[in-house]
Amino acid sequence: MRFLLSSWGSRGDLHPFLSLGQTLRARGHGVTLVGNPDWSSAVTGARLDFLPAGPTQTNEFLATIPDIASQAEGGRRAIRALMKNWFSPAFDEVYRVLCEAAPQHDCLVAHHVSMIASAVAETTGIPWATVVLAPCIIPSSYTLPLVFSRRPFRGPLGRVLNALLWTLARRGLGRIVDPYLDRFRLAHGLQPMRDVAFRTGLSRELLLTLYSRHFAAPEPDWSAEKKQAGFCFWDPISAEAFQPPADLVAFLAAAEKAGRKPWLFTLGTTMIADPQGFYQAAVESVRGTPERAILLVGRMENAPPNPPENVLVLAYAPFGWLIPRCAAVAHQCGIGTCAQVLRAGLPSVGCPYAFDQAANASQLAALGVGIVLPRARRRAADLRDAFTRLLASEDASRRAQALAPALRAEDGPTRAAEILETFVNERTAAAGSRSSP
Repeated sequence: MRFLLSSWGSRGDLHPFLSLGQTLRARGHGVTLVGNPDWSSAVTGARLDFLPAGPTQTNEFLATIPDIASQAEGGRRAIRALMKNWFSPAFDEVYRVLCEAAPQHDCLVAHHVSMIASAVAETTGIPWATVVLAPCIIPSSYTLPLVFSRRPFRGPLGRVLNALLWTLARRGLGRIVDPYLDRFRLAHGLQPMRDVAFRTGLSRELLLTLYSRHFAAPEPDWSAEKKQAGFCFWDPISAEAFQPPADLVAFLAAAEKAGRKPWLFTLGTTMIADPQGFYQAAVESVRGTPERAILLVGRMENAPPNPPENVLVLAYAPFGWLIPRCAAVAHQCGIGTCAQVLRAGLPSVGCPYAFDQAANASQLAALGVGIVLPRARRRAADLRDAFTRLLASEDASRRAQALAPALRAEDGPTRAAEILETFVNERTAAAGSRSSP
């Protein structure tokens, strides 16, 4: 089989596709990934074929266009900025590249933000599956849209209210998103569509969720095409291959001798472009205390000046190696970071910024493995208090440790590959039966 993968967004949107692509390749399939030209080295480093398409986009967009990460107007300002500056500039070229590649492939596997995937399937006839990375994307009367940071309402009346809020959110988002898709589709001779983000832009044949049921289980009102595989973990450098620098080894050794595992502060792969004082507050949260902290700052320009001896600043270390050596993690609650922290069995201090992060943070809190700090409460004292309360409570650590073996026992990429293989085989058989006399 030959699979055509399509993703767009941050490195966090790329990494699960690299994990899935490697697994498909190991099972003997051909794999081509289409996406941001900035991903070229990462994709080819994973030994996958790569077709760059669209403008090169980097995290610097967050610094130059801060509205992309804004929570103003209930997140609508961010959606407008994303559509104008991030997604729509790539539509035409991604569509062209995917349409040209489709005849050489058996299945298109597209991230849910690859909004032109439906147009590619409509134009070329290629079987098409949608990939969803976080649970707040799929409408359900048992959940709330990602713009809400609270838990869903419960009971029959609660489900009615949840469904109503989904309807309002979908209409509001549609008023922003659909005009961009209308212009694109009309330009390519296709009819306009409505509710692209949550309905018509998602495959009705296979919607594949790449997050664990132990993080968020399937909802009772899911339709049959929705299949859950599990997290698809990816570290650019594996824990086995990582050679830690001498200062990190010495820092961890000193922490172990003192009987205090370090607190870890990270903003994943995206929010490092605009940390908004997060790392300085992290330094001040442990200054003058016996606690130790490791800051993963992404790039050394984010490093706070003159950190004390109980703080180590690193640009990067693989999560799979570092997180298990820490006591707890303060992070932005991107779905990939959440998955890594849960797999290590650690509790979280959730510091969501934008996108799906608030909903993911809320889910960590609901699982009893995290404390969430809104933007207005991320001063040094707030961080110190959250870590102290989190680690003083046996419940959060116990629950996190109980979840970890279940996550480690899952094999999300293999399960996803099996689902995709079945999907292609069924579509091939159906096509054969239609063409036979």
